[in-house]
Amino acid sequence: MSRKKKLTLAAALALCLLAAVGGTLAWFTAQYRTTNVITTGSVEIRIVETTDRGGEEAPYEDQLDGVMPGTAVSKIVRIENLDADAWIRAQVAVTVTGADGEQLPAALADGTPVVDFTAGPGWTASDGYYYYVSPVAADGRTEPLFREVRFSEKLGNEYQGCTVRAAIQAGAVQAKNNAASSVLEVRGWPEITTP
Repeated sequence: MSRKKKLTLAAALALCLLAAVGGTLAWFTAQYRTTNVITTGSVEIRIVETTDRGGEEAPYEDQLDGVMPGTAVSKIVRIENLDADAWIRAQVAVTVTGADGEQLPAALADGTPVVDFTAGPGWTASDGYYYYVSPVAADGRTEPLFREVRFSEKLGNEYQGCTVRAAIQAGAVQAKNNAASSVLEVRGWPEITTP
C-alpha cells in the first residue's frame, strides 16, 4: 500500500474516531424561570356631601324645596381619597331651569351669581377649578370645599319655582413622582367635562 493511501486511511480513521468521541460527549445544563406579578397602584376618590342638622353632620338630601332668596342652605362638600396619596381639584357647575323648563342665566344682569359659596380653608381657585393646596393622604379627605350655598337676595320673579343644580365634579392625580412646589404645578390632571 502506498504511503499516500496509508496517510489518507489514517486521516479518515482519525476523523471517524473524532466524530465518535464528539457524539458521545454530554453537557450538563440547567434552566430556571420565574414569573413576577406586579400590580400598579390606583388613584380613587369620592365626593362626600353632608349637611349641618343642629350641629351634627348628616347625609345631604339631594333635593330641597321652597328655598327663598337670601337663604343659605347647609351643604358641606369634601373629597375623600380612597387609595394612594393624591392631589385633588374640583369644579362646580351651576345650572338654573325656570318653572317653565327654560334655561335661566346662572348669574343676574349685574353679575351676581344666583347661588354662591365660599371655598373653605385649604382650597385655592384658578382657571375654573378649586385646588386643594396639599396632597391628600390615602384614606384621608379634604377640608370642606364649602359649607353652604347662598341664594342671592336679588332673585326676581323669573326665578320663582326654578330648579338650581350644582354639579360638583372632582379629579385626582397621584402625588408620588409628581413633585411640585404648588398644586398649580401638578402634572397629569384628568379632564373634567362640564355636564
